[in-house]
Amino acid sequence: ITASGAAAVSFGTVGAGDLSTAGDVTSVGGDVTFDNAVTLTGGVAVASGGGDILFNGAVGNGSAQALSLTAGAGSVKFGGVVGGGVALGAITINSAANVSGDLVAGADAASISAASLTQAAGSGTTRLSAVTTSGAVSLTGVVAVTLNGAVAADGGFTSSGSGAFTSAVGGTITTTLTNGISISTSGAGGTISVGGALTTVSTGPVTISSGGSTVGLSAPIGVDSGTVTIDSSGTTTVSSAGAITASGAAAVSFGTVGAGD
Repeated sequence: ITASGAAAVSFGTVGAGDLSTAGDVTSVGGDVTFDNAVTLTGGVAVASGGGDILFNGAVGNGSAQALSLTAGAGSVKFGGVVGGGVALGAITINSAANVSGDLVAGADAASISAASLTQAAGSGTTRLSAVTTSGAVSLTGVVAVTLNGAVAADGGFTSSGSGAFTSAVGGTITTTLTNGISISTSGAGGTISVGGALTTVSTGPVTISSGGSTVGLSAPIGVDSGTVTIDSSGTTTVSSAGAITASGAAAVSFGTVGAGD
């Protein structure tokens, strides 16, 4: 479905039937809304040209299918479970304002299971609950990230942006093999507050770096022999809950690059 102008495209606005689709949807500024459950029967790309992309119901597939979303200045809403039966293929968010469970990042996105989750650009807040991937979770070029659910990213976890990174107690991050966890911010508002445990195995490293603000660690970090590096341009605060434990000969360093205390 292609709209050459700012036409809104909606599925299931009145009827309660689900949608099975392998078709791409393109609009130039109109919202694209999926009101009921969606089953991907092939790879699907949705581009709204600045309109919002709303999945109000579950998104599933019988076998792993890729989902590509390009919202520009619009937001992406995952209101229902994504990949709840069979995990989706690669989910790629090329651009969006907010990514969450509503359009204003006031609610968490529903749980996501996929081969990978990539966000290449964002101008607002990415707010996630539980995420499970066999590959990587990569949130780059975003402003703010909030994690309120457990992230199990076998292929590694990366978050980099200019705004704040915040994880709640339940916002744990785990990886497997030699894949690491990297959390970095660059702006003056880029505080990093880690409230969920970070865990890697083998030589998987953990890197936390705030180039323009502070770091607060109030959850444990556990590694085998992977390095742990924590840097900030401001103050780094580690609470009594922020124990760092290495089961092997892992190097742990604070302030290697940043000038913060």
